[in-house]
Amino acid sequence: MIIVLVLIQPDLSKAFIIQIDALDEELEVVLIQKNDQRLKHSIAYTSRKLSDLKLKYITTEKEYLA
Repeated sequence: MIIVLVLIQPDLSKAFIIQIDALDEELEVVLIQKNDQRLKHSIAYTSRKLSDLKLKYITTEKEYLA
């Protein structure tokens, strides 16, 4: 199951930062933007569990998958 949580509305005139974390059993991705004061704010968050086959992937492969 994939869960997506939108935290604040994005400002489409600003650049986005994508933060990826490949854990042992799941993938997590956070979409981030900096505000006018250069503080980072999370825009959206998603995560999903890995299938039994994908649990065998090395960390780099899991990050590509994310």
